Amino acid sequence: EDEVLARAVTELFDARPAAIIEQLGLRAPIYKATSCYGHFGRTGFPWEQTDRVAALQAAVACLAGHSLHLGRHASQ
Repeated sequence: EDEVLARAVTELFDARPAAIIEQLGLRAPIYKATSCYGHFGRTGFPWEQTDRVAALQAAVACLAGHSLHLGRHASQ
């Protein structure tokens, strides 16, 4: 569900502006590289990394299982 995914993302990703700047290396000037051929869908940019997919999937599975577990007890 949307709530489970939102909670998993909130737990795994620091969305504070300073953290986003740090995680994506936004203080490094890479204007020339991003201006050629666009900057989405190309490997090599930090915002295209998918290294947290497994952690996100695990968090969603854990939270979804926890939600289902709580739901079963609530209905009994």
